Amino acid sequence: MTTKLRIVWEGETPGLTEHRVSLAAFGEALLSLLRAARNIAAIQVATAAGSDVDATRATKTTYVDLQISNLREGSVDLELETVPMPVRGADPSLAVDPERVTREILESIRDESQGRRRNRWVNEYLDKLPKGLKRQRYALVRDGQEEQVFEFEQMTLAEAPAVLPHLEIVRGIIWGLDFAVSNKPAIRIAQLEGGVITVTATAEQVEKASLLREGDKAIAAMVAMGPKPRLIWIRQEGTDAPGLTAEARDAHVLRRWSELLRRLAQ
Repeated sequence: MTTKLRIVWEGETPGLTEHRVSLAAFGEALLSLLRAARNIAAIQVATAAGSDVDATRATKTTYVDLQISNLREGSVDLELETVPMPVRGADPSLAVDPERVTREILESIRDESQGRRRNRWVNEYLDKLPKGLKRQRYALVRDGQEEQVFEFEQMTLAEAPAVLPHLEIVRGIIWGLDFAVSNKPAIRIAQLEGGVITVTATAEQVEKASLLREGDKAIAAMVAMGPKPRLIWIRQEGTDAPGLTAEARDAHVLRRWSELLRRLAQ
């Protein structure tokens, strides 16, 4: 017995009236929905194993995939199936339950669309949907029968909580470079776990990134995460990371906290 997530999109987004899904319009939103499914699956496995997982961070595990299993005519009417994926070294006794993942996605969409925070990645999915949508409809499909059907024309998304300053290692490839003269230079990194992050950088760091971009070299970068992510260092994956003294680390954290407190005081 397979449980699927049925989604109906209606609106003026290019392609919808011709029963086509535009990757340019829906690609980022669907990627966030995939992240939500993988995050939910990772929580399932961690709970079964008696361990913890940070539900606010993207998981690098690929326990499941979301696959389009049916595409009907009439606006865009599709079915997504949660499909378990093989994970090297995983304990077979801690298998993911696809139906539970699918149900959690549906219930998270319902809650997030009504302004109740439940899943960061589902919130991103809804926020990244194209603005031309006029109606959305969701349902579970079991043996061809719909369950838990709901639809809406407008959403009330809760504002995402502020990202507190912290350092994080980002891995991926260089996706784009901005040698901005008037504004700050920036680097776009396509992350291994999916998604593209834009970080501000120095001119020297952008020059180094341009060299790493040749041949699509895998890179690792330390990024100061916050409202405006900033690059600390970048290198080719597998090479030694540059050192960061305790004084430099303390100064960085103090500076970021000072910026946060200043914004909160405004």
